[in-house]
Amino acid sequence: MWIRAAAETGSSETGTVFRKTLKERKKMGLLASEIVQFLQIAEKRGIEGKTLAMMGKQHISLEMDPFLSIIREMGYPYDRALADQISSQKEIDSCDFFKMLGFEEVHAVDYSEYEGADIIFDLNDPLPDSLKGAFDYVINGGTLEHVFDIARAMENMSGMVKDGGLIMHLSPSDGWINHGFYSISPTFFQDYYRANGFLVKLIEFEYLICQGRKNEGPYVTFFSEDLRLLRTPEQLDSYLASLKAVKDADQMLLLCFAEKAGAEKPVKYPNQGVYQEMKRIDFKKAAGEIKRSGAALYGCGSICDQLLDELYRIDGERAVKNIFDGNIRKAGMSHRGHTVLYPTAEKLRACGDIYICSTTYEYEIEKELLEKGVSSQSIKKLSGFLWKDQR
Repeated sequence: MWIRAAAETGSSETGTVFRKTLKERKKMGLLASEIVQFLQIAEKRGIEGKTLAMMGKQHISLEMDPFLSIIREMGYPYDRALADQISSQKEIDSCDFFKMLGFEEVHAVDYSEYEGADIIFDLNDPLPDSLKGAFDYVINGGTLEHVFDIARAMENMSGMVKDGGLIMHLSPSDGWINHGFYSISPTFFQDYYRANGFLVKLIEFEYLICQGRKNEGPYVTFFSEDLRLLRTPEQLDSYLASLKAVKDADQMLLLCFAEKAGAEKPVKYPNQGVYQEMKRIDFKKAAGEIKRSGAALYGCGSICDQLLDELYRIDGERAVKNIFDGNIRKAGMSHRGHTVLYPTAEKLRACGDIYICSTTYEYEIEKELLEKGVSSQSIKKLSGFLWKDQR
């Protein structure tokens, strides 16, 4: 990404400074960094002729000339006449801004007309039929945390997205006391979208480090790695503890992109996945299969540990040939007597059966294994070993 900074060092030389006043920070808004990340994902899916809905009329906090220079360097098309018009505005109109980038229709949804919304709707209320599946793209740039019925708000926002459409969330995660009703953790989006037929395309932290007067800026922003790679709370805690940027950060935001991968279904409210997975899996049955035939394991988190515990109990630990993990930081580390391997195509294809030790990211890992040449017959999913009353 164009401004991804070295979060491990916290170096301001590799970051980008965004001058935001206290007044601006109280508005729902998007920085240049967040908009570019949105464009990088949206461009692959197509923007021309597409519809976009903002949850609240977004405040666009950027300087036009540097931003346009960046998207020209990316080779991204835009309406130059509209860009000139926007550059002359005292404050950027977000509807004009997204039309400049190629969206055919741009709407702002809010509970009042106060900030210029053209669709008046309270996210605490049931979603009207006119808004169901109405938009190709939905942007929540700081609205979710202000809606008291957060479950209803998630149902409504995701319900506005067309099949195959994309939703973006930018939500407070740490250091935002009294900003809204809620601060959001990664598991909130991951578990909700997993339960409701969406694919999480990216989820990461954005760190805001103040380089001036507190609450006035200027700010340098840094991004974490993709948090989908960190499969347990322990892995996430260890990763965050290793980053200097986190120690220096005044505030943390959570950025998430999710694709609606199927037709509309009744909304499911999930239990937190990390606590539910182990209760659902019949580890005794899975361990028995591995002891008989031998296998490699993919993912060295809590599910892997539970499976290894059961294998040790039945004297089957020697049947585990290798342990893989997609987090490059774990490569070469020792885990329960095994050296963790990074999953290269060559190593994976040489393993025979591979058991996916995750149900949260089972789909993504299975897709990765298939793309790296592992046969579908060799991929074993622990979702195939659920207790009968949980299927």
